[in-house]
Amino acid sequence: MLRSWFLWIFGTTRVGIHCDVVNASDVPQTSKGMLSKTDASDSRRIGEAYAKAMLKPIYVPSSTNEADRNLISYRQRVQRDLKAKKQGIKSCLNILGLKIPIQYDQPYWTNNFITWLKQLEITDVSNKITIDFLIEDVSILRKRLFATNSQIRKLSQSKQYKDTYIQLTSTPGVGLITAMTMLTEIGDINRFDSFEKFNSFIGLCPSEYSSGEHVYKGKMTTRGHKTIRALIIECAWIAIRKDPALTLKYHELIKIKTPKRAIIVISGKLLSRIFTIWKNNKEYVTGVLK
Repeated sequence: MLRSWFLWIFGTTRVGIHCDVVNASDVPQTSKGMLSKTDASDSRRIGEAYAKAMLKPIYVPSSTNEADRNLISYRQRVQRDLKAKKQGIKSCLNILGLKIPIQYDQPYWTNNFITWLKQLEITDVSNKITIDFLIEDVSILRKRLFATNSQIRKLSQSKQYKDTYIQLTSTPGVGLITAMTMLTEIGDINRFDSFEKFNSFIGLCPSEYSSGEHVYKGKMTTRGHKTIRALIIECAWIAIRKDPALTLKYHELIKIKTPKRAIIVISGKLLSRIFTIWKNNKEYVTGVLK
């Protein structure tokens, strides 16, 4: 779906037709319109909003940027498939009543563990074939993941990304995948005038329900870039171990919040620092608390 509109936009702009893409949730809507929805009423509503400059177009990446995104997305698919195959093997072992030895029961599967799986004595032929096929799938996907990581690492050293990549990876917890995901998904950081807009795009800002003197901050907004948001939260868990200022702030927060809520606050602060170093072309400085 996204790919189709991307091709359509570039196809029409090449022939001189100006195109804008807007988020559907940004189009003004009334309760009457929600109860009586037709193509004609939708077209009229979008046309009126566009004529009054009430709609802000979303960012459309270049064809090169889109191609680089595809490589990162492919890695995500490989990682998901690999996780599914591993879960399939664990499920089969659980059904057969076979327990994984403590030394092998780790998130990262070693070659020794793969060898142990291949040497299992399973009497039922079909179960043995199923597990062997799953092990083969895991081996293939592990090689593909390694090869994809190598290509992404090579991409990070290209002229387009190298300088910014070095700056981003100076941030505690930010590695190859997080940095390249941000670089390819965000593109031009200068399209965000402020951190508030950048944070709104990522989705680490809380929802708000306020009226008069009553101000209520709710859960994180459902609108945002879920992939980058999840990566930043993972980085925050590492950052609180490496940056003394964030460590101190985290320990202050867990006195009044749960660890999960505290790490969301830390994630917001970490994202603010990433935005600053990206905007100012500087590297991360530890021990500075804002």
